This record gives sequence, C-alpha cells and structure tokens, in this order.
Amino acid sequence: MTCGEVQRTKSASRRVKSRQTLVFALLCSILLIAQADLAGQALSNSQFPSDSEIHQILMQRVDALHQSVGIVVGVIEPNGRRVIAHGTLDKGDNRVVDGNTRLLQTSS
Repeated sequence: MTCGEVQRTKSASRRVKSRQTLVFALLCSILLIAQADLAGQALSNSQFPSDSEIHQILMQRVDALHQSVGIVVGVIEPNGRRVIAHGTLDKGDNRVVDGNTRLLQTSS
C-alpha cells in the first residue's frame, strides 16, 4: 500500500466516523426531544391539590404540628393562580395571613 492509498484510507475512515458521530448525535437529540415532550404532557395532565386539600395541610402544619404560626401557599397553573392561607402573622398577633402578607421566609 502506498502513502497515497494510506492517506485516502485514513480520510475515508474519518469521514465514516464523522458520519457515525453525526447520526448518533441526531438520534440522541430526537430521543431528548421526545422525552421532553412526554414530560411536558405529563406535567400538563397533572393536577394540583384542591384549595381544600391544601388548606387541610396548612391547618395540620400550623395548628397540630406547630411548624409555623401562619403559612401562605401560591399555586400557579396553566389556567390561573390561586392563593391559600392559614394562620396568623405572629404569636400574639391576631392579624391573619393572606396573599398580600409580607413573608420573612419563602420556599419552593
């Protein structure tokens, strides 16, 4: 085999590897897009707890478990926003918390 033939063989081998890499990358991209689409469908079909279910959780955490004196929950859904609250602003302060209460701690 001459030097020219070796060079052509190496060049052809690189082109094949390059095409294989490109095909592999395209397949991975298609799989990722399909997975993201399925995940998006699952999220859009999921249901958040109702206001009464959230309020029951808040009552348990505030009144029974004493984890806080007041909790405000905001829910953002594709069809709108909801605010559910339970409790007071502070110990000894009878002002109730609501969607306009300034919070000292936030969580997600």
